[in-house]
Amino acid sequence: MVTSKPFDRPLLGAVRTALADTPVVCVLGPRQSGKTTLARHFEPQYGYISLDDPATLAFAASDPAGFVAALPDPVILDEV
Repeated sequence: MVTSKPFDRPLLGAVRTALADTPVVCVLGPRQSGKTTLARHFEPQYGYISLDDPATLAFAASDPAGFVAALPDPVILDEV
């Protein structure tokens, strides 16, 4: 059986530093570069919401205040 070791994530320190004094951190990068993996690896217990889901996107578009009020705290928002 082959076990894979997770990639070293040099940006984890920068994200941790940013979150120490900023309530929102945006991770930008090209497609398939590991943004979601980085965020989910950083804090696996955070809630996770993807706007790739059509129902979630429709809720966010039709009732932004309700959408934000319903978010778990803390949360990772993906595909914003």
